[in-house]
Amino acid sequence: MIQDIQPRKFNITYKNIEAADKDYALLFHEEAVLMRQADGQDNVAGFLTFEELKRLDIYKSTEMEHAEREAIYLFSIDDDNYFLVNHMVCQGHLSNNQDKAFDPMEWQGIKTEDGKVLVWHSQNVFRTLKEKWVGFAGITAMQIDRWLLQHKFCGRCGSPLKHSKTERCLICESCNIAQYPKISPAIIVGIVDGDKLLLTRYADRPYKRYALIAGFGEVGETLEATVEREVMEEVGLKVKDITYYKSQPWSFSDSLLVGFFARLDGDNTVTLEDGELAEGTWFSREEIPVNNEEIALTAEMIRYFAAGNDVFQGRG
Repeated sequence: MIQDIQPRKFNITYKNIEAADKDYALLFHEEAVLMRQADGQDNVAGFLTFEELKRLDIYKSTEMEHAEREAIYLFSIDDDNYFLVNHMVCQGHLSNNQDKAFDPMEWQGIKTEDGKVLVWHSQNVFRTLKEKWVGFAGITAMQIDRWLLQHKFCGRCGSPLKHSKTERCLICESCNIAQYPKISPAIIVGIVDGDKLLLTRYADRPYKRYALIAGFGEVGETLEATVEREVMEEVGLKVKDITYYKSQPWSFSDSLLVGFFARLDGDNTVTLEDGELAEGTWFSREEIPVNNEEIALTAEMIRYFAAGNDVFQGRG
């Protein structure tokens, strides 16, 4: 899955530190990220270090000479630290010209000293990068960036929020309210009937491959209760023997996904209840259309069942 970057080690522990030249400087604009790559080779794109950033003429023209001092620490992978710099660029924090709007296209196509080019990519690039750890770093950073962009001001009094110096948190000094990164718990469930697995397709989403039932937890619910409710709402079935499989951080939707398998309890007639799904079909292990996508929990769960594994870990 996307977080499986071994032998590299991801460390989200907050640090109140300044960036060094060797650290990575991540620049986002809306839902795009700036990366360096050989021309046309999107699957091997990478991030600029502060040293590489400071060598760019555009860096000097936007007066960003103090970027490493004011950059926002994100996390580390092994001994590499990752920082966010776009808040300073977009909000004019590092420019003497406060009236000049940030133009992302001024960065597009710039050549670096080693012959690479700068390219703006959507977050989908993180699904396909050859070096999986770069994709995981990028999408995790984008989740933190979205949270910061959506929490500039206190929702109670409207005062600007400030960064805590001790933890990853935004604080309203007027209300003494703390805002932490958005993480939405969600379930994925493989519904099993003997040697058959229920696969579904979404009705109104770009993703058209087969998937499993999924949905977000509601206030007051356990994850097991979320499984039962989502299954009933989406396909009109009852389940039992809800068994944990694995979890996965899924920063594409600011989620923490928790995977379960569950046995069908009663009639197996599928009723598409709420219009979210276009199809719900039972497949035997031999018939399952296997998805070889490596980054997603759903695809791994489908493959795990299709391979003949005991998904209930010996329970009955």
